[in-house]
Amino acid sequence: MQKIILVLLCLCLGCASAKTKEPPPQAPLTSFKILNEASLQKGGKLLIAPFRAGVNVEANEELNKIALMVVKGITEAIKEQGENNFEILSYAQAQEADLMIEGHITKLTKPSRMNRMGLGDQKISLGLEGNMVNLETGEKALIFSDLDERGQKGNTHQDLAYAMGRAIGQAIAAGINKTE
Repeated sequence: MQKIILVLLCLCLGCASAKTKEPPPQAPLTSFKILNEASLQKGGKLLIAPFRAGVNVEANEELNKIALMVVKGITEAIKEQGENNFEILSYAQAQEADLMIEGHITKLTKPSRMNRMGLGDQKISLGLEGNMVNLETGEKALIFSDLDERGQKGNTHQDLAYAMGRAIGQAIAAGINKTE
C-alpha cells in the first residue's frame, strides 16, 4: 500500500512540476516593407483576417488552426506594445475596420512517414505572406513574408505560426515607432 501511495505521489509531483511549452524563439521576418507610412502612422481600427491557404497548400482543419495562431501572435504582439495607434477588432466588428491584415499560408510541409521513422530530414516548415490594406483607399500600407523551417522535435506548425505572427506584430509596432 505504501508503495502505491509513493508511486502516485511521485506521479502527481512529476506532473505538477512539468513546464508549460514555450513557443519557439522568434526570428526576424524574411521580408517586411512599409509602403505607406501615413496609413501606418495614422493607425485606426484594425481587422486581422485568418490567413487562407495559398497555392499548393491544402485547406483543412489543421490549416485553420495554424491560421488562427498567426492571428493570435499578431494580436498579442501589437497589444503588448502598449500605446499604439491601433484598435484591434473582432470579426463581429469587421464593418468598422479602417485597416485589414490579410494573407496566405504559402508553404506547409512535414516529414514523410519514412523521415519520421528516422530515415531522413525531420523538419517542418511554414511559409506565409500578407499585407496590411487601407480599406478606405484600397492601398497597401505594408507587405511581409516569412518562411521558417525547424526540426520537428518539440515544434509544431501551430508553434511556428504563433512565433511568426508575433514577429509580424512586433515588426508593425517597430514600424510605427520608427516613423514617429
